[in-house]
Amino acid sequence: MTVAYDTMWEGTTKIAHRIAEEINRQSPGTVVKVFNIAKADKNEVMTEVFKSKAIAVGSPTVSNSMQSNTRGAVGTEWDSGDVGYRPTYPRWGGASAPSW
Repeated sequence: MTVAYDTMWEGTTKIAHRIAEEINRQSPGTVVKVFNIAKADKNEVMTEVFKSKAIAVGSPTVSNSMQSNTRGAVGTEWDSGDVGYRPTYPRWGGASAPSW
């Protein structure tokens, strides 16, 4: 499982780590890798995303859209602008701390 996130005021950081903790609590054998997209190597993040059976992406939202750093890291197909997320991966989740 891969959790990739970006954050403006650390709210999404807290959510990302809480998601990882809960997955580990409910499924102790599951390996969960957490990446801050702004700080992590993009190649490493994407390698883990493609290897993962499930992913969660967290981003602050501005005008109902992902922050540009997150959108650039995971691909524009994840963000449809004014109607929210439209991922193409079979198992995914999204999280966001309230912002604008």
